[in-house]
Amino acid sequence: MNFQKIALISALFSLVNFTALDFDSIQAQSWTSYLSESQINDLVDTGEDLLLATDAGLVVVNKTTLERSIFNTGNSNIPRNHIQSITEDFEGQVWIGTYDVILSRFDGEDFQDNIVPENEDFNTENTQLYDLKIAPNGDLWTGTSHGIFRKSGEEWMHYDEEELGETFFEAWDISINELGDVLIGSTDVFKFSNGNWTNISQDSGVNGYLDADLFRSSTGDLFFSGDLDKIGRFDGENWETNGFDLEINGSEVVKFTEDQDGNMYLNTLRDGVFKLNNGLWEQQEDLLDVSFNNATDYFYIDSENTLWMNNDIHLIKSANGETSSTLISDFTLESNGIQAVHKAPNGSMYFFTYSSNIAVLDTEGNWSAVPLPSGDNEIILFADILVDTSGDIWLADFAGLFQYSNSNWTFFDLGPCRSLAMDSNGKKYVHTDNGITIIENGEWSEYNQSNSPISFPLAGLGIDEANNLWLARFGENVLYKVSSQGTDWETFDGTNTSDIDLLGGSIHFDINGNAWIPADNVGAIKFDGENFSNPYVGNIGEMANYAVTDISSDAEGTLYFAHQFGVTTWTDNSWGDLLIEQVPAVFTSASS
Repeated sequence: MNFQKIALISALFSLVNFTALDFDSIQAQSWTSYLSESQINDLVDTGEDLLLATDAGLVVVNKTTLERSIFNTGNSNIPRNHIQSITEDFEGQVWIGTYDVILSRFDGEDFQDNIVPENEDFNTENTQLYDLKIAPNGDLWTGTSHGIFRKSGEEWMHYDEEELGETFFEAWDISINELGDVLIGSTDVFKFSNGNWTNISQDSGVNGYLDADLFRSSTGDLFFSGDLDKIGRFDGENWETNGFDLEINGSEVVKFTEDQDGNMYLNTLRDGVFKLNNGLWEQQEDLLDVSFNNATDYFYIDSENTLWMNNDIHLIKSANGETSSTLISDFTLESNGIQAVHKAPNGSMYFFTYSSNIAVLDTEGNWSAVPLPSGDNEIILFADILVDTSGDIWLADFAGLFQYSNSNWTFFDLGPCRSLAMDSNGKKYVHTDNGITIIENGEWSEYNQSNSPISFPLAGLGIDEANNLWLARFGENVLYKVSSQGTDWETFDGTNTSDIDLLGGSIHFDINGNAWIPADNVGAIKFDGENFSNPYVGNIGEMANYAVTDISSDAEGTLYFAHQFGVTTWTDNSWGDLLIEQVPAVFTSASS
């Protein structure tokens, strides 16, 4: 088995709920990859537009209309899609810096003058760019994971611990004033002036830690974040930290910004926005739309006191008491971590990701978002998603069962819910810890230990072409089959079958009507209506330690086993690897 090929796609399929992915509708194994823009990493405000540096290109947003243009490797000369920094020099020219340290000038229409540091200390394979700034004399300064690289004329110079001292670690942020003085935010704050380096924050009590940020206020004060729980302010002679403690989750400050009245703000990843008021940082609970639940990736106030807040792919504008929003992408997911993918009866794809929304892609290629439940009943531990023929969304969660209908969420306290299924007539089944809840034409009923031959715990459920419900008992080779009317029950017991591991997941039916169930520890079990077998057995030398999590198949009969190494195919009694060529390094994917 080619483990390198399987490793190529393991990042995708290790997080996708494969049972929910409807391979029956896939023809010729056509796949489309959806790369998440994730968030704004940096921005330049031209007055008319916001130029946003994102993980997937440059996004230009008109500040008045919120219309936007996206520049990426598919439609421009941009050297890489992942832009980490964007800056404007003292002559108004815009430069970007990609995460892998390629610098390029943006002329408003395309990218020119690609530059890479030419220095013996620059490692092209494992150096990451954090910030880019340009001095009044035209020198380019880059803060990276391997120190500071400076381009003066045609010469590249490198500065690290040798020049800055042992307390220097990585260069996370750069600030340059009109005189050409350069400040570097690292574990300490370092200043370069008149050709000399000095540590200006030594013994200040503030230590940068992961993505420290520097900001010069209109009063001339320097603000420095990065410490786990405090902010430092430097007036040119002394550092102040008293009263600047923050009750946040450690190393969470993202950026500083200032309004036109001179008020200072900072935003955090998960604890919202804080305003400096009489020497104390106070959380602004009602500053902007609360849909982000205090999660912010970027916060900025422009020269007209318009507030801009970004989280994932969402950008919110707030001005004069009115709020509007846009997406910083034409097609994307909010997060690269997918917990489930589900195809609705109308063909729309529903992506459940590690975010506050369910992403929806319709058959015309349009994206929308459904907010997750909030308030007293929130998602605790997501298990499964189902969309019925009326378009209602059902979520199985450790907290219970959720239904989204007519733009509202309803919670049903069924206890922990594990999986969902629906037959061709719209009859829904919910696997709970106490039984199988049945929802049909608005009526609710249940199979449990008192009215059925079911023994618990159950591993999962599935529905065959005849709308029979199948249940797998967890940890044993026992299957239950019940007719759609609930009148006929059959029990299939293969506990004593040799060389068969124990059932451990939901049931999938291939085009021949065989039932397939993920097995505990190794492979998957096949049940043909009479006998249990395991095609993995006998292939142990080639398939050792495979823990199948989900199974699906396509219209031509190929089976797909999702496991910790990626996806293995089974066609005509032959094993193979599912290989998707030229996929992004970090991506999510769905059937087209």
